[in-house]
Amino acid sequence: LQDREGNLWLGSDEGLAVMRNGSSSLAEKISDDGLPHVVLSLAEDSAGNIWAGGYSMCVYTVHGVDGSLEQIPSYKDNGSYGAPSSFIYSILSDGDYIWMGGIEGRLARYDKSTDRYTYFDNLLVGDMIKYSADTLLAATVEGLSVIDREKGVVGTISSFGGVPLSGPVRNVFKARDGRIWMSTDGSGLISYSLQTGEAMQYTKADGLSSMSVNNVLEDRSGRIWTTTEDGLYWIDSMSGAVKNARSYLSVPECFFNDRAAICLQDGRLGFGTSSGVFFFTPEINPYRTPEACRIYFYDFDIIGAQDRVYLSAVKALHSDRNVVLPYRSRSFRISYSAIADYCGGGFSFSYRLGSHDEWNASPEDNTLIFNDIASGSHVLSVRVSDKFTGEVLAEKQVRFVIKSPWWASW
Repeated sequence: LQDREGNLWLGSDEGLAVMRNGSSSLAEKISDDGLPHVVLSLAEDSAGNIWAGGYSMCVYTVHGVDGSLEQIPSYKDNGSYGAPSSFIYSILSDGDYIWMGGIEGRLARYDKSTDRYTYFDNLLVGDMIKYSADTLLAATVEGLSVIDREKGVVGTISSFGGVPLSGPVRNVFKARDGRIWMSTDGSGLISYSLQTGEAMQYTKADGLSSMSVNNVLEDRSGRIWTTTEDGLYWIDSMSGAVKNARSYLSVPECFFNDRAAICLQDGRLGFGTSSGVFFFTPEINPYRTPEACRIYFYDFDIIGAQDRVYLSAVKALHSDRNVVLPYRSRSFRISYSAIADYCGGGFSFSYRLGSHDEWNASPEDNTLIFNDIASGSHVLSVRVSDKFTGEVLAEKQVRFVIKSPWWASW
């Protein structure tokens, strides 16, 4: 959560911490003898107070005026007053209302102006957003629940585009174009229009690594970003294709946490991981062209060749002409690599010698050694592919012409 002052609040298995705006120091931990360690939900109310809930813990507020910590009582201990349970997965600030929901079947609405609680039963909530002035949307075990802010639950949608959910909705997000995006546990990523009922589902068949999706978020350019446990993806708004972000960004090897994503005030995106928060700037041009990736050859060495033969061969190689070698120089070594005009580096290489041969995985050092090649014409082909999607990014060929030995002319 980033508050109105630009401070960044972080909830984790080790409690609550804050990184003060403008500070280069590490996060400052908010500690209290009674504050449990597993924080799952954060919200800022209209007065600048921070609300925190989590797993097997009460709800707490950090007062914006003096930073003091206050524990909110539980309704179990106070009859009709207090937080709905000790397992609060979502807190939403909505004007004078604070909504609190979790996995114990009761949704609470706290009215700060009257200091009164209203409860709505039979709703297991994982996430909540404000959809309109009078309506909230909740990610629940049963699906997408529509909530009237005065009357409570109006209804729950559990089938999208004719496809029923196979698990709970984890995360719900409203994009700037009005569409609702949902990450689910078992049904992939779902895009849905509440007005028309039109839906689109993204699954493993579209490129996701899992049907269990953890987060969904929109950047300033309108791109939708999402995570599975082990992958970060974005949706190409032009083609609707799922793109693996590891092909464009230096994404750390980590596990992405559930319901832990933010778009900061400066446009950066942040995703909670097993190693901390991964921040990055999504203002990139991810639309690759065929010229965006290029293969080049280097470290070409002809075994036992005279200088004149070697220099002529190197010049031909780098001029994209046929490399003509005498029969006695038919053993050589060649290395290759690739340059891309976009951030990334998730490359895999393959090669073949001859147009009808099978493609072979490249050695780890991308160096090939050929010994005693027969006389004739031989085409060496090298491909570079996206390591994560398998997409072929570039291919380059060089033709080696090995002259016949002098005795073959007899």
